[in-house]
Parts: sequence; C-alpha cells; structure tokens
Amino acid sequence: FFHGCDYVKAQGLTILNDKRHANSDGIDIDACSFVTVSDCLIDTGDDCIAIRADAQRLSNPRKACEYVTISNCVLSNSTCSLRIGVGAGVIHHINISDLVLAHSGEGMTFMTGWQGGGGVAISDVHISNITGDDVGYPLQMYAQQEKIRRVTIDNYHTHCKGGVRIFANPGWVTDLVLHHVNIYDKEHEKPHPETA
Repeated sequence: FFHGCDYVKAQGLTILNDKRHANSDGIDIDACSFVTVSDCLIDTGDDCIAIRADAQRLSNPRKACEYVTISNCVLSNSTCSLRIGVGAGVIHHINISDLVLAHSGEGMTFMTGWQGGGGVAISDVHISNITGDDVGYPLQMYAQQEKIRRVTIDNYHTHCKGGVRIFANPGWVTDLVLHHVNIYDKEHEKPHPETA
C-alpha cells in the first residue's frame, strides 16, 4: 500500500494472497505521483492493482494520484484485476499496457464514488494491449459522484461471462474511446450479446 508517495518503482514482484480473504489487495497506489509498476505476478482475493485518491489523512489532503504507469503484469483475483477510483480526490495521467487478466471477477472497474463518501475525478487514462480469460465483467464504469473523462482503451481482447457495464449521470462519461475491443462469451466463443 503506497500512500502519498513520490517516485515509486515496483518491479518483478510476486504477490500471492489467500483468495478466501477480503481486503487482500496486491498493490494499492493511493495519492502517489511518478509511479511505475512492471513485471509483476499478482494473485489475490481482492483487487490486484488499485489506483486511489484518498489523501485526507496526508499533510496535503488535495494530493492527486498522477503520472502512473503499469505494464507487463499477470493478474488473477476473486474481485477486480484493475480498479481505478476510491477516495475523494483526483486521478489523472495514467498509462496501463501489456497485461494478462486470468480468472478475474472484474477486469477493469472505474468508480468515482465509494461508500457514500466524496467523489474521485478520473481523467487522461490510456489502457492498451490487454488479454483476458475467464473474466466476469470485462469493463465497468460508475460515474455518479464525479466525472470520468478522456479514457482510451485500445486492443483489449477477453473471454468473459458478462458484458460491459456503464452507470453514469448524463454527460459524466466523456471522451471515452474503445478501439479494437473484442469481448467473447466464454461458453459459446462468440461476441457477448451485451456488447456485440
């Protein structure tokens, strides 16, 4: 759990947490700047990697989570491979690439509110080259307390049980680009009916 940190490099980690336990996240990046995570194997009972903006307990309660890159990781979990959100601040300038998601409840989840607290503004996120297998919901977005802006997802291919879900106030998800996103029904090897 990196909280309020600057200039962080996490590389080559193997994190194996008991899938029967809640709150057994792999790596949490909370209100941090200039962070790289690469070449990691993470298998958990909760989120593999979470990007958060909960700076209220820091000396700078407005500190954003920004300038983060995540690459070349294999992620498996009971809850979510990649969660972006939680807290009441700002998350922006995030680059994620070259991930394998294996046996995941949720592939990628964006959320701007958490347990009735303030909202997290999310913007300028680029995600590319993601492969998934046995994923419950490949992409979810919840924008009901703050906005999600300028998100690009390019080259995302996954077998899954459910489709893409976006829950948002009108106009609160803007400049969302999905390019070469292929979501296949795990059982029937065809495009999922919810996203075809």
